[in-house]
Amino acid sequence: MIQELLKKWIEIEKIDYKIVLGLLMFKKINDTWRLEFEKAYNEFIKLGLSEEEAKREAQKKEWHNDIDIPEDCLWENIRKETERLPEKLSAAMKELARRNPDLKDIFEGLDSIISSFISSERIEGSRKIRYLFEEISGIDATKIDFPKLIDYIIVEYSLRKAKQGGIYTPKEIITLILNILEPKSGDSIYDPSSSYGEFLIVADKYAKNANINIHLYGEEFKDEQYFISKINLMLNGVIDFKLEKSNSLLNPAFKENGTFKKFDIVVSNPQWNMRGYGEETLRKGEFWRERFKYGFPPRQSADWAWIQHLLASTKDDGKAAIVIDNNCLSRMKREKAIRARIVEEDLIEAVILLPEKLFYNANAQGIIMIFNKNKPPERKGKILLIDASYEYEKHPVVKKLNILSPSNIKKIVEVYRNFKDLHKFARVVEFIEIRNNDFNLSPSSYITQFEEEQIDIDKEFKELKKIIEENKKLENEIEEYVSNVLEVIK
Repeated sequence: MIQELLKKWIEIEKIDYKIVLGLLMFKKINDTWRLEFEKAYNEFIKLGLSEEEAKREAQKKEWHNDIDIPEDCLWENIRKETERLPEKLSAAMKELARRNPDLKDIFEGLDSIISSFISSERIEGSRKIRYLFEEISGIDATKIDFPKLIDYIIVEYSLRKAKQGGIYTPKEIITLILNILEPKSGDSIYDPSSSYGEFLIVADKYAKNANINIHLYGEEFKDEQYFISKINLMLNGVIDFKLEKSNSLLNPAFKENGTFKKFDIVVSNPQWNMRGYGEETLRKGEFWRERFKYGFPPRQSADWAWIQHLLASTKDDGKAAIVIDNNCLSRMKREKAIRARIVEEDLIEAVILLPEKLFYNANAQGIIMIFNKNKPPERKGKILLIDASYEYEKHPVVKKLNILSPSNIKKIVEVYRNFKDLHKFARVVEFIEIRNNDFNLSPSSYITQFEEEQIDIDKEFKELKKIIEENKKLENEIEEYVSNVLEVIK
């Protein structure tokens, strides 16, 4: 039913998908509030309070998971005056933003998006909002699987806008990274390009499953991704997080002791090969000397700017991981110079070549780079290269895509932890070999997937000699035959 509603209003009625998602979210908040109200109300009635007293007590914020909704902002009360609905909805969003600072960006964002839609569509826009609101009124939003719904909406509607630069990281890749980095209780985890919030959401689930406490931080510059990520985090039940709207490459949002904040673990899947972040642009940013000390990338690709920001934002005993384009491992000139300096400082612990067709909106083959600022002695001067390009299963839903299965993830994690060679899968490579190979870090340049054929020289020579003798015999027979034919002709 929900997918049919989405197709109707987004694809046919041409309503911005963020409005549909935002109103469904608002309906869930209301439906949840109503259930909490009824439970508290009945408890107060049992305690002997009058109906009016029980109602007044049950409306208080402490019974509603810290969501403060005044009576005028409840869904059913907004719905009562159909003709004034857009106006009442806007007023409700403003009041909810004022009363709930943690959700301010969501309510203000939804109000702004709806207002812009109505302004662009005029009378037709108001009509569509009223009809959509009425249709959603018949849905019990507490029964919607919102995490699955948001994933569907992101893939079906947001990622189609390639020019928006939206990045969606499959949860299996994030699970793989977290199992490699192994966050511990008290760790801070930071994603400087959080897009739809997937890293923070999966990290929160990892922590809950491991029964540990972690602190989540994220930054996202694009309005669309920032708005969706805030909703995504809230509806996935993530509570302890700080997400800021900022361009982390230029102006990191989190500060500490007069400089940019550093974290125990830094993870990200930024937009690959993002243009426009060469030396001239990066020098305009804050703390550029400390963050881009290995050099400036070319304007055509910010990949090594992202890598440097991750490293600079990682504590001296911390770890980091980035999902990025495989080609950044072998490109020359400025990128080679940066790569060489980072290799020589012994910051790279592992490089994992991923299978193709894992990403919804990226055709290039991706890699995961693992950084460790406190490598154990036995790993110093070495980098583990893993070629996991054949470690996948077919996606169960999207035929054209592949997926990392639990067994695929387990194999990669075990190889990383063992830090040893594995035939046709992993190699521990020392710096001298990397230096001699132009600091190329692509696993496929060091790991052969095909068996080398062993050649028996003596046997092959005897075979060749036999062929030559047979050819000589055949030539003699042909010569004799031709001679006989000529005799007959004469």
